[in-house]
Amino acid sequence: MVQQYDMIIKENIQDILLDFLKETAGLQILEYEIVYPEFHSTIKRIADFVVKAKNNSNEREIIHIEFQTSNDDSMLSRMLIYYSLLFEIFNVPVRQFVFYFGKAKLKMDNELVHTDLNYNYKIINFHSVSYKNFLYSENPKMVLLSILSDFEDKDAGWIIEEILLRIKNLDKNPVDFNRHFIQLDYLSVLRNLQKTVIQKQKDMALVLDIKKDLRFKEGIDEGIEIGTEKGIEKGIEKGIEKGIEKVARNMYAKGYSLELINEVTKFSIEHLKKILNINS
Repeated sequence: MVQQYDMIIKENIQDILLDFLKETAGLQILEYEIVYPEFHSTIKRIADFVVKAKNNSNEREIIHIEFQTSNDDSMLSRMLIYYSLLFEIFNVPVRQFVFYFGKAKLKMDNELVHTDLNYNYKIINFHSVSYKNFLYSENPKMVLLSILSDFEDKDAGWIIEEILLRIKNLDKNPVDFNRHFIQLDYLSVLRNLQKTVIQKQKDMALVLDIKKDLRFKEGIDEGIEIGTEKGIEKGIEKGIEKGIEKVARNMYAKGYSLELINEVTKFSIEHLKKILNINS
């Protein structure tokens, strides 16, 4: 599950990096390039994001970003190793940020003071970043981050409803809305709000058009081929059912709740348990 959170966060933030860093870290970047350095070390390290940037003072620097959905006792030493390796490779100042999205209270150290060493990096706890930094963006990927932010005096239900309305209005393509809704469902787990997301989706009568899903289309094609001997009409019917079953299995494999799969596929809970081999 943690890997899936990471995948959604990294995938979305890669496309909104400038706005993200401006709203969370206050960074003003004139130009940037995401790079993938090879660390020549016996310790294998893969950084979440390494960015070659030019700041608003026209100075070159490296911005190193890590995302955490849980506390890590080794984070301080990991970041220090990253700093050393990145400085060795690029030989320019390195600024480091850890963005924390987890459920548990933040308790990671970010400063190391020894006799001949004074090192620190910045931790930004999303629990303390206002939803206003994201909700009113014109980019749905920024809007989604509202679910991980500080709701201030707003009710969680209100925040979720506003997020759904915003991405519904911003996503002109139903495929994009479907994807962003499912991402919202996934990210809401980090705030224990998945049930609220599903309920709001029902209350607002938002329809997820699974017929736009590539796996659904592949299922139809496969079903038509299987059912040809029974006649094309029977093949199409079987293909549609097979396509929906593919969507259901894929969602279940990624950890989605039966309730959400029920909403998307319209299969009954009992039928879902049968095709997913879930014992009652």
